[in-house]
Amino acid sequence: MLRNREFRRFAILFSFMAAAAVMLGFAINTAAGILAASSSAAFGTAFFVFTKARYNSIARISNQINLVLHNADHLYIGESDEGELSILHSEITKMTLRIREQNDALKKEKEHLADSLADIAHQLRTPLTSANLHFVLVSESS
Repeated sequence: MLRNREFRRFAILFSFMAAAAVMLGFAINTAAGILAASSSAAFGTAFFVFTKARYNSIARISNQINLVLHNADHLYIGESDEGELSILHSEITKMTLRIREQNDALKKEKEHLADSLADIAHQLRTPLTSANLHFVLVSESS
């Protein structure tokens, strides 16, 4: 999480704001300082926990994309919670299924094309072989 520049900036800004609030609270009253310190710690902890959960969810989605990119047939369609990451996960799942369908269609088309080329080659060879046989027979008889 600390590799993310935005998160680092927010953490630094939050630390300065919390320190200022705590100092101001202690300047006013000891109880106000303790309240400011405890509420800053609680809000900071809550933000850190939710951000960590969000990063874990992003990491799971990233791992699933990595599996798909390396041709693994595994696609976990879990997360049904509402939210931006759920929507992103759903869209990535749809895109992955669509790509697989197109890939399967291309494989079938490639097989059909190979079969068609084999048929054409056979249809060309048969008359050529027959003509060659007739030519050999005519040459031998003359």
